[in-house]
Amino acid sequence: MIVKHSSVRIIVLLIVLVAVGVTALTLRVNRPPAVQPLPTIDLSSAEPQVRAKIQDALASLAAKPNDAETQGRAGMVLHAHGFADAAITAYSNALLLAPREFRWIYYRGALLESRDAPAALRDLEAAAKLRDDYAALYVRIGRMRTQTAAGDAVAAFRRALLLNTEIGAAYVGLGQLAQDAGDLDTALSNFRSAALIDQADAAAHAGIARVAARRGLNDEAAAAEAAAKRFAGRSSSMPDPLMDRVLEEAITTEAFLARSESARRAGQFDAALEQLNFALRIAPENAYAHAAAARLFGQRGDLETAVAAATRALELKPDLPGGARLLAMALGYQNKLSEAEPYIAAALREDPDDVEIRHIEGVRLAALGRPVDAIGHLEIAFRGKPDDTDVRQALAQAYHDAGRSADAVALLRASISGTPGTAASRGVDPSVALQLGWILAITSDDALRDGAAAEALLRPLVQNPDERAPEVLDALAAALAAQGKFEEAIVLMTEVVTTAEKLGIAESTRRDFGVRLTLYRQNRPYRPPARP
Repeated sequence: MIVKHSSVRIIVLLIVLVAVGVTALTLRVNRPPAVQPLPTIDLSSAEPQVRAKIQDALASLAAKPNDAETQGRAGMVLHAHGFADAAITAYSNALLLAPREFRWIYYRGALLESRDAPAALRDLEAAAKLRDDYAALYVRIGRMRTQTAAGDAVAAFRRALLLNTEIGAAYVGLGQLAQDAGDLDTALSNFRSAALIDQADAAAHAGIARVAARRGLNDEAAAAEAAAKRFAGRSSSMPDPLMDRVLEEAITTEAFLARSESARRAGQFDAALEQLNFALRIAPENAYAHAAAARLFGQRGDLETAVAAATRALELKPDLPGGARLLAMALGYQNKLSEAEPYIAAALREDPDDVEIRHIEGVRLAALGRPVDAIGHLEIAFRGKPDDTDVRQALAQAYHDAGRSADAVALLRASISGTPGTAASRGVDPSVALQLGWILAITSDDALRDGAAAEALLRPLVQNPDERAPEVLDALAAALAAQGKFEEAIVLMTEVVTTAEKLGIAESTRRDFGVRLTLYRQNRPYRPPARP
């Protein structure tokens, strides 16, 4: 067969055209999606270490603009330092390059929550299709559904709790929804559950205060309101490891302080100190960093360091919010009450409902022999901290010293009996038993005095030969004398006097012991002298 040259040329041309077409199609298929440039980022006011970190991230992005991980990592760095617009663009680019990657759509959705709730909800629900086992995601979905009135918010919060029962934010969300629906029992139950998970959950306490007040549970409402104020600004518990990774990218002074505070609240002293030292190296003249040091060392019991740190914080910023409070607490817990007085006054001017400062002021006034004045402060402290044994005992002692022994006994007996919501519901505190036993033994109120009940409280405290403390034996001797058991009382008081001399107890206290021993030898019970 003879083929004309023109036909050959046509066939060759067709082959070339097909090859070119295939090549073009291949190039189009393999061409990476067009990523968007990031908005301009103004680093002029950024701290030096922050500026350097962001510039490094941008340099990596310029070198590998079509790498999803590089785009996403840049988004995390920008997100952590507050450059939301740029972070959203970087996350969007990462999603364009890796549309099945859960992290990038989750981060973008979280960033959009405060900017565009419907868009945030779309991203978060799309993220749920990629991964359905991440509890924090469903809390966010629940919140956005609540905010936009789109979808079943209750189902989202319940899904979060199914995945993690220790996620207080889900209980708070359910509590708010139940409250809005008028189901106060369910609302209160959920808010209480959140508060059990985290006793410093301000939103949970605020919810309890609102609902308890509506149900007429006034004592619970008052205590919850005080707790909400005390923990103002503290978020509900929501474990979110992915978001923690973003927060770890932040290297501002504030970020180091926030991580230090979080570790402090968790009782992780070394981790808290490490983060605090980072902040102090960056900003040694930062008053908030020194205030953080005062809180940290105060919690550890190093009150001298706490006082020094609080003093430095106030030197750097005399109007530092909470600064006077820190110094008042550190001095107060050192029992330097006269030094604490001006700071107590300043702290109460700043927050009259501060239960910690009310406690310290009550103790200060009681130590000055002003129990009536102390009671007002201690009652406020007790309403805010009904389970605090120190507050309860200080108030009981003030009642007793003010001639209100019946009130003191009622308060302590509620603790001993384990009344719900009291410290004793977790076990009897020996110091409470000692205080109650002493008052019952020596009170001048004939109707209230009960030597036998006092003895029953005090006997268990001296069963161990190594734990026969003079103050306990003294109280037990008073209880025996109140019942006319003077021979036993004399034996015990003789041991008290001997032990007190060996231990070098203050002379004034030893003199009091001797007075009581003399009374018992005269077959007379001890009654404290009347207060002027």
